[in-house]
Amino acid sequence: MENKWIKLTLTYLNLIKFRLSAAVAFSAAAGYILFGDAGSLKGLAATAGGVFFLAGGAAALNQFQERRTDALMPRTRKRPLPSHELGSRSALLTALLMIAEGLVLLTTFAGWLPALLGLVNVVLYNLIYTNLKRHTFLAVIPGGFVGAVPPLIGFTAAGGTLLAPQALFLSGFMFMWQLPHFWLLLSCYRSEYERAGFGSFIKWPDKKDSKTIIPAWIVITSVALLFAGEFGIALEGGLWFLLAGVNISVIALFLVFIPKEKGEGSEKRSLMVLNGFGMAVLTILMMTALL
Repeated sequence: MENKWIKLTLTYLNLIKFRLSAAVAFSAAAGYILFGDAGSLKGLAATAGGVFFLAGGAAALNQFQERRTDALMPRTRKRPLPSHELGSRSALLTALLMIAEGLVLLTTFAGWLPALLGLVNVVLYNLIYTNLKRHTFLAVIPGGFVGAVPPLIGFTAAGGTLLAPQALFLSGFMFMWQLPHFWLLLSCYRSEYERAGFGSFIKWPDKKDSKTIIPAWIVITSVALLFAGEFGIALEGGLWFLLAGVNISVIALFLVFIPKEKGEGSEKRSLMVLNGFGMAVLTILMMTALL
């Protein structure tokens, strides 16, 4: 009986993409702390929790929407719905309940603007991005905005304004970081996406273009981070050198080491490096407000 409950728990964690949802909540927490109001732990916890519920609900809704195409790809066919570990109705109910809970948390403890931003993000992800990716490679643009909104939710929840320079800088970084993440994912699983009917989504960049565009985009994103001071983010002393070190490391990995490796393993390692880069930058930016 205990093993049954453990398996069911893992199934639901898989449905809501727990690690991804936690990373999204972390980016919202970064926005909250960057405003300089980290002392309000109740507000911080409610904001991060609300965003986690929204992200988890959106992920579950996405798996419900794409349950048939997921069954066609080796990467996704073991997800709860195509593997029949969970029924479609249970997944849809979970998605709707989590989205509702996330909106209630944000409205109650953060205000109407963060809740509205959260709702907009669900619409961007589940209605616009998910449907557009069947028809065009330009779907990555609304997909990139999906990653850019959570820091804005956190920043406005802490009392900041939507167009504050610090918020725009953090949101802009998340947008820039999101695009090579999409491109690497498409490059890594190109044949699977094509088999599932997403031929238009993987049309650009192609395999050849990816080797140039992705490293170039990473360099541009890394260099742009060094202008944080122009947006009111004070990177002093050791933090400035830490950010510069992270930038140099990721540029070296993408320009020198990773391109020399061949095959799918190289692309998966590139994804790991890129994800680590994003989390490291968010952590450093949060430290500017905490120290």
